[in-house]
Amino acid sequence: MINKFHYCLILNFHYVQDPSNPTFKGLNGISEELFHSYIIQLKEHFKILSMSDYISLRDKPGRYCIVTFDDGFINGYNSLFNIFKKEKVPANFFISSRPYLDNEVLNVQKIHLLIGKLGLEEFKQSFYKTAGNLNDKR
Repeated sequence: MINKFHYCLILNFHYVQDPSNPTFKGLNGISEELFHSYIIQLKEHFKILSMSDYISLRDKPGRYCIVTFDDGFINGYNSLFNIFKKEKVPANFFISSRPYLDNEVLNVQKIHLLIGKLGLEEFKQSFYKTAGNLNDKR
């Protein structure tokens, strides 16, 4: 019997680093060790592919997984690369060009740094207070 089942799981990760890093407290990062264990488990159930490999296989039956990262943080090269090399799996990085071309931090990272500095609850209170004041001025 021919298996015509086709499945592709696409996973996006942010902040694979030491979760106790005080710079990013309050964010849902995971440790490199936990991430490595995820890759090992995924390999047991899926063929991990690059986006381009998946495009060439998209009509073929199988259980595929694509691992992606946004923002192009340096930890992707410094530490995660070793995991991908050891496990012989590809990864897909979507790099934001603004930090490199304009020497500017992305707004989303600015918000994450503020949350890390203030804590999530204080950040939310300040945000909603400021947003409420903006509405009052209209």
